[in-house]
Amino acid sequence: MKAQNRLLELAHYNLWCDRRLYKACAEIPKETLHEDLKLYFRSIFGILNHNAIVAELWYSRIKGKPFARAHIHEEVGIGLVELAEVCERMDKVLCDYIKNTTKEKLAKVVEYQSTEGKKHAMDRESILFHLFNHQTHHRGQITAALESLGYDFEPLDYIAYLYEESRQG
Repeated sequence: MKAQNRLLELAHYNLWCDRRLYKACAEIPKETLHEDLKLYFRSIFGILNHNAIVAELWYSRIKGKPFARAHIHEEVGIGLVELAEVCERMDKVLCDYIKNTTKEKLAKVVEYQSTEGKKHAMDRESILFHLFNHQTHHRGQITAALESLGYDFEPLDYIAYLYEESRQG
């Protein structure tokens, strides 16, 4: 499978996972979502917020545009519904970007400054792969928290995505 096709598949998988995760989180009381569980970014909501902002940050770097938010820890929305909308929009933007770009543009190296102020350079394909891996990492933290709190959620395994896609396709 070509790298661009694999990236597009990962982008669609990312969207599929986020939809399932937000669906599960919609069943959880707001207080529990915001409870300090000693997780990265303190709470389930904090991690969801982080994933949404980081997707925006990396996309702005890929496009060579300034990051639109004041800082990396800014809260995207006032609630889960708004955050889910931001996440869905960004997931679709990434799907469209990959679908409509070229392998030459994916190979282009982008120079950017980290949130710590260090200068870096990386090709767009690697940035996107990193972003999808990063999202998976944090979704794993959320599902572990959901499990420990006794909440159910649909599987987020890549193989479950492939099975579902093969049944629908």
